Amino acid sequence: MNKLFCTSTVFLLAATVVLVAGPALDAKAEPQLELRPALASKHLDAPAGTKALDPAMRSDKACVIMTIACNTTVTGVLDTTDCQFFFAHGSFDADSREFHREPGMTIGAYQCRPESRGSIHIKSADPLAPPAITPNFLADAIDQAALAGGLNIARRVGEADALAKYRDFEMYPGKDCRTDDELLDYARQTGSTTYHVMGTCKMGPDSDPLAVVDDRLRVRGLDGLRVVDASVMPTMPSGNINAPVIMVAEKGADMILADRA
Repeated sequence: MNKLFCTSTVFLLAATVVLVAGPALDAKAEPQLELRPALASKHLDAPAGTKALDPAMRSDKACVIMTIACNTTVTGVLDTTDCQFFFAHGSFDADSREFHREPGMTIGAYQCRPESRGSIHIKSADPLAPPAITPNFLADAIDQAALAGGLNIARRVGEADALAKYRDFEMYPGKDCRTDDELLDYARQTGSTTYHVMGTCKMGPDSDPLAVVDDRLRVRGLDGLRVVDASVMPTMPSGNINAPVIMVAEKGADMILADRA
């Protein structure tokens, strides 16, 4: 492989707990809170021994899936929160983004600040040639502890008494998936990349061979070119990156104006 350029970067892995809704959720009673979109392309049968699903709960209407997110500390290794959760009033496959036929709920978990590092290699001088991407998910023990712990928390939320009347059964990962090793295997098989794309052109000192830009966001080895976005973040913030990206943009604009003065 002709490695013209390589960067070390962070990839987020999200895994989900999916619950099928119980009879208390009647889609026709509250159409503005419709749970079952019409984007489904397959039917999933309920596990043996569970209650039959009411056909009235299925719907041909499409809806907007809104999520509620929160952060917490799972491993205790970091001083900041290390896991973020999202709750969606709909059930879907994370890899295909296809909705299930049954109404349901999805609770997702992903680590805020992974320790594992993947890589991106440019393979040729052709700008249209795809790069070689190696996410290297869950290579670090801290990442494994955070995601397994996050899935356990998501499962406890889904099993809470307050949701009992809305819950029928756990579709994924399912009642037979109990240990941390089993949860990690489930995450590796079904998890997907998610939000907070950043870190592919990290900022750093001259002594760092992987630092693409300097502390004024100038690309090393090229005149007149800067990178002013989330790519320059050398490490991941513990929360969503919208505000940090705005800060980078404002600071970058100030530096560009200062250099031109």
